[in-house]
This record gives sequence, structure tokens and C-alpha cells, in this order.
Amino acid sequence: MANLFWEGWRLVTPRTSFHPFLLAMSCNPRRGVFAIIPYQYFTKRSPLTMRRWHLSLLFVLIVVLVVACSTPPTPTPVPPTATAEPVAPTATTSPTETAVSEPTNTPLPEPTATPESITFEWPAPIEPEEKLSRNPVTDAELAAGEALANIRYPYVDYLQEAYTHQIVPEPVDPIVATEATPRREGEVDTFWILNNDKNTWSEVEMKLLGVSEHAYFWFDTARTPDPEKVQAAMAAFESVYEPVRAMFGEENVPGVDGDPHIYILHPAGTRLCNVTEERAFTCSLIGYFFGVNQIPSVVLAHSNEHEGIIMNLDSTAAPLGSEGYRETLGHEFRHLVEYWYDEQGETWESEGSAVMAEDILGFGSLNIDFANLFMADPDIQLNAWAEGSLSAAHYGQGYVINRYIFDRFGPEFYSAWVKDPDGGLQGLSEFLAEQGFDLTGMDVWLDWLTALVLHDNPNAPEIYRFGEDFPIDPVGYTTIAGFPKTIEDDVKQYAMDVYRFNSAQDLTVSFTGTTKTSVIGRLPVSGQSFWYSGRVSGALPRLTREFDLTGVSSATLQYSTFYKFSNAFGFGYVLVSTDGGETWTGLVGENMRGDEPQHDPLELALTDRFYTSVSPGGKWIEETIDLTPYAGQKILIRFESDGNDRSLGFALDNIAIPEIGFFDDAESDMGWESEGWVRTTAYIPQTFHLRLITFDEGGVPVVTDLPLNEDNTAVFDITGLTENNNEAFLIVAASAPHTLESAAYTFEVTQK
Repeated sequence: MANLFWEGWRLVTPRTSFHPFLLAMSCNPRRGVFAIIPYQYFTKRSPLTMRRWHLSLLFVLIVVLVVACSTPPTPTPVPPTATAEPVAPTATTSPTETAVSEPTNTPLPEPTATPESITFEWPAPIEPEEKLSRNPVTDAELAAGEALANIRYPYVDYLQEAYTHQIVPEPVDPIVATEATPRREGEVDTFWILNNDKNTWSEVEMKLLGVSEHAYFWFDTARTPDPEKVQAAMAAFESVYEPVRAMFGEENVPGVDGDPHIYILHPAGTRLCNVTEERAFTCSLIGYFFGVNQIPSVVLAHSNEHEGIIMNLDSTAAPLGSEGYRETLGHEFRHLVEYWYDEQGETWESEGSAVMAEDILGFGSLNIDFANLFMADPDIQLNAWAEGSLSAAHYGQGYVINRYIFDRFGPEFYSAWVKDPDGGLQGLSEFLAEQGFDLTGMDVWLDWLTALVLHDNPNAPEIYRFGEDFPIDPVGYTTIAGFPKTIEDDVKQYAMDVYRFNSAQDLTVSFTGTTKTSVIGRLPVSGQSFWYSGRVSGALPRLTREFDLTGVSSATLQYSTFYKFSNAFGFGYVLVSTDGGETWTGLVGENMRGDEPQHDPLELALTDRFYTSVSPGGKWIEETIDLTPYAGQKILIRFESDGNDRSLGFALDNIAIPEIGFFDDAESDMGWESEGWVRTTAYIPQTFHLRLITFDEGGVPVVTDLPLNEDNTAVFDITGLTENNNEAFLIVAASAPHTLESAAYTFEVTQK
């Protein structure tokens, strides 16, 4: 089981053409960014303290006196609750709350020599690099870059995590029923529906008005749909069912509820958006797949415990039974199919393939607008996702690269690839090798970038072309004419800038790129290194270490942290275990959230208190957590990152428990067991890819990869330029793992 919770929100605003501008707002498991995307075209961007711990002698004497004259304190860990109470007015029964056993209250040994005199001098922080750094890459930076590039996150069983985090008292079976009584038309039932604008739940009464071979069609009892449109809706789903399965695989049948039918729920727009009854038609959400509904409700109280798709009954962009309705069902059904086998796929794969499902169903031309938003400015990071209106171009990017892979390698290859659970370009590399290709994912990515430039050139080789029925716009580029010329710019990771040279004379280009790039855009608190979870999706990176508190009567966990998660949909946890890692209890820091319902409106967090959104001020913060309840024991401390949307994630530095003399400045591993975390340097090597496209006398493109020196410099000539052959293109692309920071570069062009 991979992507928990939802995928493929579809939102809309009208446009002038006959077809609505549909936007599937991506959301993987436990992640969610909601945005209503206005229809617009995006144009090419312009080219051109150290801490010391001590106690006063007086405080030491008081502590010794208290310890000597009193019984040891009874540990009082903060117990987690079961799934938090629903926000909506009508609540389902909460999961049974089981008391958390407290740490064993054993007599403490006589305290050893007090550690109050222990001090630790944190190393001085490094100086920041220039944006266009010319400093050589160090061995430590090289090792960190390789480690980040090769992170493999462990598969996460969310139901098992619910047990280990004590949300439920024992492991939960993912199947709530092995068989089910078929539902009959006319039945009435209630379902949990999420209001997209308010982030609140409501329990909605619905009536079953249609049963097709593969789906149940439930409708809000506040509405009375036209029976003919209900029949059209049933026909629409059945028309997409087999084609989607043929290309993308089968859904989990019979699924969580033992019933092979898909539940297609049709709430009123007032249930989905913050609109009045009179304005229900303005709700811009068309439909979505929500993986929460496939999790037993004992774990997630608002689960409907059915495989299903939610469709807005009041949508004017995709009215019940219309072609827009059918298109959206195809997109969301692709997400439902993907849910059970794609563990850690990139968003460009998931959302791009969902748009490809629409393409395969005959709706490809209607998504060209998405593609052209991306083509206007290809400097969009492939392995990232923007919020708000910019997400439209990300959908276009995902669609275009999925279409390229489909056209280049064929339907059979594509069908097998989208079912492969390994994600990203690294996963594509492994799949290509399995299929006998002498290519890597990076090779395909670079060829795809080249195809963006050459796709409309009839003389271009086939590997730089799309199918004939894919009429996307020319790529956006910057024209350079009039020499000499100096360009200073930057390019996002896994993206490109394109330059068109216009000259009747040969040219010489001198390129200089930054040697290194910041990992998170911030320096460590001390030294050159810090612990980093990376940007995750569908994973739970863990950093764990044992600590012996048997010789102390009090203890504090201290650390510095910087974090950035999607607010209320990504989380950072600090945990303690007293049973060797069988179960974990959430610890509470001053800057943690969770004390207000809006901090976790979907009740997806694994602990009561957690980090979410961005650390205060967007800076490193210092945190202190009392470990005194666990004094006298050996414990495990764990840091977990639960991002699920490839936000920046969770970073740590200067971890300490002064009472036992533990100080970790992250300059060495210090006994931590890492599952997905990397001890990285502040900067990692920056890789550039320069690809030159010239044209022979017959107008046939010639593609040349330009080598760079170790310091990311290159000098090369562009020859063969004449009055009649005066055009050449330069692709400047960058690829540094995990970082969201752009790569700075400059180049000078002179005529020979």
C-alpha cells in the first residue's frame, strides 16, 4: 500500500472555449495543497550561537537534596490519543482509546557525578558560499551529494505505523470485510465528505440511484438528479473502466470492503466548498480520489471504508454524465488503480499518467493547454510541485514527459512502466535496464528536454519527436543576437533554460556554473553538516538512537531544527520508546503544533503533537524536551519525517542530552541508525548538462553534449554558422539531488 489519502483533486474555472479548464490538484498520501487555478498563460521569465548548558551551584545542591530526600518520581509520559475527534458537527465513534503503559518505575541508582560541569563547544558555523561559487567541492560534499542521490526510503505500512504509534492497541487488518451484500437501488446511507475550503468534515446522507456492473452511484439527498443523467453517468464510468485498467492495471478487488464495486459519491457543491446554496454552482472542485476511504475507520475515523471517487454534483464544468464528467472519472480512476502498487512515485509520474489516462480515452487535445503552460517556460523543476496557479504548468510538464515516454518506447513499455513501484528517474533507470535498454533515466530526461526544442522540426530524429497528434507549442527560449553578450542566470534543478543564438558568424561560448548548491537554503547551526530527512512522498524516514538514562534522575533532549511541510498535511515527529522500538510515544516540544484542530484537520498525524508548516521565522529554532519521565531507563529516541508531498522536509543539528554528556554536532554519525535520513553537508556538488543543437546544410539537427571541467567551466565553439544557417540552440540544465535551490551560471558569447 503506498499513497495514502488522496490524489487528483480537480478544480476548474471557466474559459472561453467550449471545454472547461480542468485542473487536477495533486495530492498524494497524507498531503494536500488546495488551489483554485485561474485560467491564464504564463510567459517566459526574463533572461537576463553557540549554546552552552550549565546550572548554578545552588540549583545543583537543591537537586541533590531533593533526590536524596524523596522517592523517585513516577514517570509521566505524554500518552497519545486515538484518532482525534472529527472536526465536523456530526462525529463517528472514535477508535477505542487504549491506555499507554508508563515506563517501569524502578528505583533509581545513586546519581553518579553530576554532569552540570560538562560543557561542549559547538563548532563554529561555516561561511556561506557565493551564489556562483568558485570554491572546489570537498570530499565531504561529494560524499553527501552521492548519499542524497542514492536515498532509498523503506516501504511504510501505515496500518502498522498506527499500531507502533499507539493509535490502535493492536495491528489492524487492512480488509474490513471479505465479502459484502450487494447494495440495491433506493438504499440510503451516510458518508463522510471533506469541505475543501474549510477543511472540515460533514456526514452526508446519500441515496443509491444507480448500480452498474462495476460501480454504485450515490447522490446527496439534498438534490434530485435527472434519471437520464444518472444513466449517462453510469455509462460514462463503464466506458472508462476497461481502457484504464488495460493500460494502468487493476484496482484492488474486492478491496477494503469485500465488494468489487467502486463507490462514486455525488455530494452537493455546498458540502465540498464554502459556498451558499444559491451559489453552489460556483464550487470549483470537480472531483477527487481520496485514499483515506480505503483505510479502516478504526485508524482514520472519517474513512468511508470503500474504494471510491467523489464527484461534485453541482459542477457546471463537468455536469453529471457529460464528457467532462467522463474525462474526470478517467483521471481519478487512474489514481484509484495506482493506489495499491505505486509506493513512492514522483508526482510528475502520478499526475502526468492520470492526464495520460485522459489522453488514452480520447481527451488529449483538451489537455494541450496544460502542456503549453509548461512549454512557455520549461524552467520548472521536474521533481517538485508548486502551489497555487503555478501547479497548472506542473501538470503540463508531467503530461508532456509521460507522453514522450509513451511515444518513444510504445504502449507496452509505458503500460509496464507505470505499474512499476519504483519512482523517479532512478526507478526509470532500473526499469530500462530490466527491459534490456542501454539507457538511464537521466538519458531519457535529457533526450526529452531536447525533444521540447526540436519536436516541431520535421528533420529531427525520432527520439526528439512526439506523436503526430500532439500539437504542443514551440518551447520558450531566449534569443541572443548582437555580440559580445554576457548572460547571468540560474536554472532550477531537473529543469532547463534554452538559448537561441542568431549569428551569421561562428561563435565562442565561455560557460561558468556554480560548483556547489545549498541543500536547504540555510547553513547548519554549527559546523558544515546536519541531519536531513530529504524530500519524501509516501515514506517515513527515521533517525533512531539508544540512550542510557539509568544513571541520571533528570534529562533533557535539546536540538536545533529547521522544517518545512505543507501546512497540516506534512508532519515532523519526535518519539520515545521504552520497549525496544515495539511502540512509540510522541514527545512534546514548545514549537510543536497539534493543540488546535486546524493544525491537523484531516486527523492524519501519527502523534498528538508534531511539527508542521514552516519553522518559526523560516529559520533554525532551538527546542528542548523534558526526558525526566524516562530517567532511570534505557530508551530509544527517534525523529521521523512525514512529508508526503516532497516539501523541503525535516533538518536537525546540535542534538544533545547534556545530563549524560551526549553532544552531536552532526559532524559524525554518533551512533544514529538512519532509515532514509542523510548526514549531509550544507552544500553539495552542482551538476550541469550543456547540450548544443546545431543544423547541417540540409537543416538536420546535430545534437552535441558538451563536456565540462571539474569546476563546471567550459569553452566551446559553435561553427558552421552562415547567413543561411544562422541558428543554434543551447540547453542549460541542472541536476542536484533533493535540493529546491536553483543553480547559478553565467556565460559569455563572442563572435570569432
